[in-house]
Amino acid sequence: MKPNRIALLLAFLIPYIQACVTTTNVGILNIEVMKPSVFTFKQDSDNIAVFVRDRYQSDTLPRFTMRNYVAVEDTLVSNRTLSKACAGQFASSAEQYHYFKSVHNFSDSLNNLFPENISSEQMNTLHDSLGYSVFLFLDYFVLLDNRVRYLETDNVHVVASVIWSISVKSDTNLYVLNQNDTLFWNSIDNPALFKNNARPLMLENSARFMGESMAGKLTPSWNNVERMYYKSNNPEMLKAEKYMKAGDWNNAADVWKKETANKNPNIAAKAKYNLALACEMEGRPKTGINWLADSYNSYKVPNKEHQANCQRYINILALRKKEIELLSKQLNSEDQLPKN
Repeated sequence: MKPNRIALLLAFLIPYIQACVTTTNVGILNIEVMKPSVFTFKQDSDNIAVFVRDRYQSDTLPRFTMRNYVAVEDTLVSNRTLSKACAGQFASSAEQYHYFKSVHNFSDSLNNLFPENISSEQMNTLHDSLGYSVFLFLDYFVLLDNRVRYLETDNVHVVASVIWSISVKSDTNLYVLNQNDTLFWNSIDNPALFKNNARPLMLENSARFMGESMAGKLTPSWNNVERMYYKSNNPEMLKAEKYMKAGDWNNAADVWKKETANKNPNIAAKAKYNLALACEMEGRPKTGINWLADSYNSYKVPNKEHQANCQRYINILALRKKEIELLSKQLNSEDQLPKN
């Protein structure tokens, strides 16, 4: 009997077809994760005072605005006004995060206390006398806005350059943070900011954005992120997906764990990958990485797209592991540590 060429061909192709199916049916899940602060304060650094110190004298510099890349001096808004708005917004936003027990904005009212050549001993004395364990200084603040018209739409690009300094009680170091950003405004999304004499409000909003942004960087905060997961028409996998979307990660993980032993390599690979997501939500990124490594090797014939998905998520969880370790130092109790 002659061999059935079609059967032989199918036998040869089926492993490749199965390997490709895994990557064709995915979903995106939006979750919240807590990100650590860019600066780790001492455990007893529980209150912060904000000062507009203007160490580099940006407040006394003339402010310029640009029209189609031609600079003209701005007589409507001063750097001093904008820097005070930035510091005020930092204080307001930081207070809402409840990371520090108290936040106070001194603005530029106590500049006489901080001479250019202030020593670390004098700074520590001021920490004691004012009663704040952390000082945050706004030392430089410049906004440069450029207005251009494109396709019958007015656009403004605001380039922000900000320098902050941090002094911590009993620490002889002064820590400097550079904050640079470009903000984009247009007349379609923000019509009120393009009316006559509305430019000062636009610049004030930009200054406040910079203050709010720095508050988010100096305090552990929740951020929305996207995570990929594998979908499947398998009844058990559909059940797990339903649990997941309802926030019932324990039951979802139980189903996925059973399906890791599925004889269908596609189902097993998907279940292992999705288990890594459940592990992240439970605050166990290291275990999640192990499941991803197992999922990576699920096929006899390597699926490069699936392997790329696994490697991408391994990198995310490796970073997440470091973030959780840092958060454990920044938060005061185990109860505050994120579950995801």
